[in-house]
This record gives sequence, structure tokens and C-alpha cells, in this order.
Amino acid sequence: MLKGFMQFCCLIADSPKETNITTDAPQDTVSDGSLITITCKAHGNPSPRYKFFLENKPINDRKAERSGILKLTAMSFSQSGIYSCRPENDKGKGPRKDLTVYVRRK
Repeated sequence: MLKGFMQFCCLIADSPKETNITTDAPQDTVSDGSLITITCKAHGNPSPRYKFFLENKPINDRKAERSGILKLTAMSFSQSGIYSCRPENDKGKGPRKDLTVYVRRK
């Protein structure tokens, strides 16, 4: 480094971009009683938090909000529907993405 020269690096704050939502279910239809995981990912600075919804109603899960991973156990028919994820941070909200899950009755 040159004498008297200082190197600066800065991180640019940015709202979340390019939301991706996936599930570990092999198909969009799962059996009654199944366990599935829905994963939401987005890039932003600071790192985003994740809001999950079922049929536009918020799913309150603090662990999922931080990790972007929503674990649903013992799925029942009433949990069929459109799951959505929206990342957000201090700089704004990212695009909301949807995933449809059907639960087959026993």
C-alpha cells in the first residue's frame, strides 16, 4: 500500500431482491399428516427477515422470520392453500412469491 493512501470499503444497503420460495415436498400435493419445509431466500443488505402467509393471513413464526425456513408438521387438509413469502429489511420490502400446497385427505 502506498504511504498516506487509505483503502476504504463500504457495504451498500439495499432492499431485498429476487425472492425465491421452494418446498421439499416432491409434488404440490402432500398426504395428510406430512411434514414439509418451505424455504424463502432473497438477497439484501442488511440481511432480510421473512414474512410467511397462508391465504394472505400472516403466519407468526419467529424462527422462520429469521431463517427463511418454515417447518410445517402434521399437515392437515385445512392447511392446503397458497403460501407466500415476502422478505424485508430496514431498506424496504422485496417481491412477494407464492407456492401452492394441497393436502390430500386420508
